[in-house]
Amino acid sequence: MKQELLQKFLKSKIKIKSEEKLIEYIDYCLVNSIEDKIKFKSSLHHILPKAKDCFPKYINENKYQVHLLHKHHYYAHYILTEAIETYSQHSAFCAMNNKDINNRITKSDLIPLDEFQIIQEQKGKLFAIAMKDEYINSDGKVTTKSKDIGKKSKSTKAKEYLHNGEITSIDKETGKKRSKKRRKEGNHYNLFHINNGLILKEVDEVDIRQMNQSLLKTDKINYLGKSRLSKICLNRTNKLNMIGLYIVKI
Repeated sequence: MKQELLQKFLKSKIKIKSEEKLIEYIDYCLVNSIEDKIKFKSSLHHILPKAKDCFPKYINENKYQVHLLHKHHYYAHYILTEAIETYSQHSAFCAMNNKDINNRITKSDLIPLDEFQIIQEQKGKLFAIAMKDEYINSDGKVTTKSKDIGKKSKSTKAKEYLHNGEITSIDKETGKKRSKKRRKEGNHYNLFHINNGLILKEVDEVDIRQMNQSLLKTDKINYLGKSRLSKICLNRTNKLNMIGLYIVKI
């Protein structure tokens, strides 16, 4: 069994940091395994980690599973972080270290704090790598987890639903809340034209943004449409009539 497990790791795409530690991990799991689970005192451990970046296909293979006492389960995961380099296993160990104390294991069973902090730092680096790794999704397109999360979040926020008899979305509701807050707490301005003087009094930030966001960066010297680029932008949006506008904060 030991050689079988070792070969599974070595032939996988998992990055092996130390084959010596990997052998130690497998030995530790096999030596410390107990016959049956002990309620509140043991955990079922997958020697071949079931995470998606490890061995998800073996999740239901009983021969690769052992029962370990909680302190042995904790330490097995610790050795694993020294043997292989995956975000899932570093994350799993950090979670165990934070939640198991005074519940499943005692403080004296924990690894030294400086060693734990090193694993936490490695976890952060592995997370960044995992988010950028490209893979082919179900649509046959090359993507990354970071892109997928962004698309899912954008889709969720834009999804419309019925609220108080009106069709709305998370984006729309968030916009309403921001506008309400800006009207109440935001700045107010007087709107001027470089040639015609005062145009509007006490205009709030929301209205200024709705007119043209660039107005918030204007003053009497740097009025809207003064630069060539600004004129081009206004022309593209059919807002040439706004050339010469600027604001003064009240």
